[in-house]
Amino acid sequence: GAEVQRPLATVVIGGLLSATLLTLLVLPVLYIWIEKIGRSKIKFAPAVVLLLIMSFTANAQTTKLSLEQAVNTAIQNNLQIKGAQLGVNLQQQLKRSTFEMPKTDVSLLYGQFNSLVKNDNNITISQTIPFPTVFSANAAMADEKIKASQIQLNVTKNGLVFRVKTIYTNLQYLYSKERLLIEQDSINTGFVKSATLKYKTGEGNLLEKVTAETQLKEIQSLLAQNQSDIEIYNSELQTLLGVTKGIEIADKYIKENLLILLTDTNALNENPNLEYLRQQVNVTAKQQRVELAKALPDITLGYFNQSLTGIHNNVFYGRNKRFQGFQVGVALPIFYRSYSAKGKAALIGKEIAENDLYLQQQSIGGQYQQAIKEYQKNNARYAYFHSSAMTNAILILKNSGIAYRNGEIGYSEYLMNLKQVNTIKENHLMALLQVNQSVNQIEFLIGNSK
Repeated sequence: GAEVQRPLATVVIGGLLSATLLTLLVLPVLYIWIEKIGRSKIKFAPAVVLLLIMSFTANAQTTKLSLEQAVNTAIQNNLQIKGAQLGVNLQQQLKRSTFEMPKTDVSLLYGQFNSLVKNDNNITISQTIPFPTVFSANAAMADEKIKASQIQLNVTKNGLVFRVKTIYTNLQYLYSKERLLIEQDSINTGFVKSATLKYKTGEGNLLEKVTAETQLKEIQSLLAQNQSDIEIYNSELQTLLGVTKGIEIADKYIKENLLILLTDTNALNENPNLEYLRQQVNVTAKQQRVELAKALPDITLGYFNQSLTGIHNNVFYGRNKRFQGFQVGVALPIFYRSYSAKGKAALIGKEIAENDLYLQQQSIGGQYQQAIKEYQKNNARYAYFHSSAMTNAILILKNSGIAYRNGEIGYSEYLMNLKQVNTIKENHLMALLQVNQSVNQIEFLIGNSK
């Protein structure tokens, strides 16, 4: 809780500081600047001021979260986690019923049953007690069910953390792409200015100018689409985190997520899904013991107290004279077939659980090996772009700009080079995204929900 509260406190303090700076420093400086230059020369100044105010307000109302803080917030607030925790509470409460005793039988016998006297009475209290091993077997099964519910909670956490990591990584990619598109926008703006100047001086033609403007508008359209994607993922992340206030990722730009590969089968020992299925085998084994214990004899203990009005052995006994005694009985499963069938059914249930575990081990093992290969493929592709292609892209961009300004190449060749550079940079970002998502997938499979 404290880890989540710290960024909230930081946001509140940051909002107060932002508002103070806006009021005491930024607005007066902007006002003086506008007055000096003149309203006729800066018609867009009010819009700039409005955007700055909106920016300060948005920052004051938005909580910035690191990946770790986002994960902790989701675990604390997400309703799926709360539902799984209630499942644990349910099993813990059900354990208290494992020593459930059958209802105590109390009976009254009144009338003429010992002599001619018509108002004798007999009060009998009896209690049937299952064989003691039933209680111990039920308690052992309840313990295993509690463990199963706790593992189910871990399964839910692991899935939630994977989803948070995936969305967080996608947002990092989108913010990095936004930065790249802004860079492309700046380059293409320069291209438009150069093409326009050439057109005005007669060194260029209208097609060159229109082509440059079209390319710039395409970049601006991609920026708008990218912003929409950011808003969509932000909304999805906010839903997973179970918060109502606006949030924003703190680590905006994507970077390589390192991974230590474990290629042996022990890597999957902590997988929550496999751990849950292993626990289900234990639950069904205890269920079989419960069914076998139920076939053992039940014990009945009783006590009676009654009147015997009349003459017995030449002595008269009135109703105020009470006679009492105890009774002990055993209930035997003479019709054993149903008990045997339940025991066999429990054994089949255990075999089903073992079969499910084996199938899931094969499936998750295959997924893990596939995820490793996918990671190695993506990592090799990223290494190429990072070490070679990006260096070439920088050289192409620099030399093409110089050549175009010096008239050594035409606009079509310059535009083609720009697109090639953009493609390399976009593929570099996409390769990094694929590497990090591969890491997220592997961590999900090995149960690394941190």
